[in-house]
Amino acid sequence: MVIICILAATAIISVGQLVIKSYTNNHFDNERWGLDLYQFWYGGKFLLQGKNPYIELYQRRPLEYSKDVGSYPQASQNQAKEKRWKVHIVPASAPVFLLMAPLSLLPWVSATLAWLLVNMVLGVFFVWIILKCIEKKLLSLDGLLLLSLFFSLICTRQVFELGQTSLIVATFMWLSFLVLPHSALLSGVLLGIAFSKFTLALPMIFYFACRRKIKVLLYCCLTQALGLMILCIITQTNPITTLEAYLNSSKITLKQTQSFTVHLSAIPWGNLSTLLGWVITAATLLVPWWCLFRREFTNSGRLSALTLISIFSFWSLLVLYHGRQDMIIILPFIAMVLFRINGQAVSNFDTFSVSKIEYFIINGICGLIFFVWIFPIYIITGLDFYRSLYTICTIAAFATSLRLLFSIHKQTS
Repeated sequence: MVIICILAATAIISVGQLVIKSYTNNHFDNERWGLDLYQFWYGGKFLLQGKNPYIELYQRRPLEYSKDVGSYPQASQNQAKEKRWKVHIVPASAPVFLLMAPLSLLPWVSATLAWLLVNMVLGVFFVWIILKCIEKKLLSLDGLLLLSLFFSLICTRQVFELGQTSLIVATFMWLSFLVLPHSALLSGVLLGIAFSKFTLALPMIFYFACRRKIKVLLYCCLTQALGLMILCIITQTNPITTLEAYLNSSKITLKQTQSFTVHLSAIPWGNLSTLLGWVITAATLLVPWWCLFRREFTNSGRLSALTLISIFSFWSLLVLYHGRQDMIIILPFIAMVLFRINGQAVSNFDTFSVSKIEYFIINGICGLIFFVWIFPIYIITGLDFYRSLYTICTIAAFATSLRLLFSIHKQTS
């Protein structure tokens, strides 16, 4: 109860502080609030005019640092805010963009507040999904603990402040996992929507590939294709041209925010970053083969699945392009450490089998990791060292996930 109260207070104070700060700074119309949402809102304006935003925005990129923003008088209020108005890309494929397009019917500030409310609801729903996977209830002490911890994470607060799409992608991604036993079609459609941000949804793609869920992957591809076709029909444009514009504009995203990301290639560790990237990739590639040769994994319960997906997720976070807001997909790892490392049985009688010494070591390491993931220690360490420390914590979580996967033991009833 004490821990829940501390984390709940941390979440309320931190989220409330960023909302108040954004309100006092020009009533939510400033250089940071909704920074990443603006690309979708601005692109949706083109869609409402019957124009293809991917093509229109990519073709306008030479004007990115010109006086093109003159059509928006409020953009001239300060130089910092103008950087937002000059971003001419939509950093996600058609399905998610179409879902978010109704926000463009609202004025800018109203759209950001509506999206904040949607993200907060998605946050609660995402926590419920993960609790459901590990057979816990939201309205319980365990549920309140995970909920308060999730809303305390810096990455969650960053999603709220920037208006990121990471939460909607993570929610659809894990919802596809949850509904898989009931409907391959629905699972594939949900995964197809999540794949609009492919770097974030790729771990679930890997998992379904390992489990040979070909139908799910097929429906996922069809959902992406259907979203693209709907967009092209509405705007009367060529799908190939749209794809080319999307892929080319994605490269712009990588160049624009490389200095703020937390993956290995963005950390100034020299050759060590490359070496670690290859080692982590090699370990990740070997894990599915090890699992496939184990009878336990063939009929594995959810604990095995969650651990494997967590490993894929940490690989993606470390090796592919990711900002700190994408770290929200580490929630299953947090849930496993909190609730399923103490020998309790889970679905299909799976459990982690670790010694008492390992139990305390893993909990101690994860306690330090959670501390870095929750509190703004960059105020003390400085941003450069903090980014390195944040990445070290992700590497430690990856190694912990590997150890936990190898310790999964299927009990007999």
